[in-house]
Amino acid sequence: MDYQKIILLGNTTVDVEVKQAESGTEYARFSVGVSKGKDETIFFPVTVFGKNAETAGKILAKGDRVLVEGRLDVNQESGKFSVIANTFRKT
Repeated sequence: MDYQKIILLGNTTVDVEVKQAESGTEYARFSVGVSKGKDETIFFPVTVFGKNAETAGKILAKGDRVLVEGRLDVNQESGKFSVIANTFRKT
């Protein structure tokens, strides 16, 4: 059995953008900046689906400290990645 999990603790870098897919499913997008050292930050694009998307839109704003748990999704063609969040918590 394979298993993948990513945990991020950082700050949101943009306000949450909540949208609805053609299928009717709500999703939210935001970015989390995580310090790699004194002068370097890595930015992770995050997507949340369903009820969590609605909640993210209500409680998260740019600059909020957030803990995100989910999985890494990599587009094989472009090499770009994003985090698909299972849970998140404002800290």
